[in-house]
Amino acid sequence: MRGNIYLVGFMAAGKTTAGRILSRELGWKFVDLDRVIEERSGRSIIDIFHAEGETVFRQHEKEILREISTDPGTVVALGGGSFVDPENRKIARDSGICIFLDTPFDEILKRLDGHEDRPLARRQPVELKSLLDARMTSYRDAHFHVPAVGTPDEVVEAILQRLKDMEHSE
Repeated sequence: MRGNIYLVGFMAAGKTTAGRILSRELGWKFVDLDRVIEERSGRSIIDIFHAEGETVFRQHEKEILREISTDPGTVVALGGGSFVDPENRKIARDSGICIFLDTPFDEILKRLDGHEDRPLARRQPVELKSLLDARMTSYRDAHFHVPAVGTPDEVVEAILQRLKDMEHSE
């Protein structure tokens, strides 16, 4: 397998947790796109959203994604909205394999409970569901999806199996 692996999905889908485990299993680097943005800006995502707005945040996201895409052998946890942008989707699809972690909405709500560090998570459940539904078409543009239910290890095992199947079909 060449290129990168991009984990795609809604907030609280488990991209970072699964990404860390997957990178260890593969012996690859791991990058959480949101954390890189925070490290480079010296501010939290929520502070960037408040101070500069989502548009500026998305510009940072795109610049860093372009950079990461040129470094093969990296498992990348994309932010929940990253893959919605057509240019980001193209960057990721052209430089690796995109895997949609398909997490049931009720599980997302459980995982978000008490987490105030995600700017878009402060919305009411009906608004979150609308946001998820609006993003679903983009998420489905990933190369394949894996149900993100069960333990993180089980999710990673499902990803590894899909990757193995993909290699054998080439």
